[in-house]
Amino acid sequence: MTLKDGHALGLSGFRVIDEGKFNALPDETILDWRRKGWLPLIYCHLISTSNWANLVDRAAAGAQGGAE
Repeated sequence: MTLKDGHALGLSGFRVIDEGKFNALPDETILDWRRKGWLPLIYCHLISTSNWANLVDRAAAGAQGGAE
């Protein structure tokens, strides 16, 4: 991910869902996953990963004494 100050930060050890690949899944797969109750978990995961850059920026600002 790229931080607000332009620095790149790499995270490892996490498994993430590729949103593009998820969106390209066949309708039958999505329906099966909906029946299994997996879709809410997937959407929570996607929301969570979209917030990582903001979380890291906030943590860095707090560590520097400049909490927003």
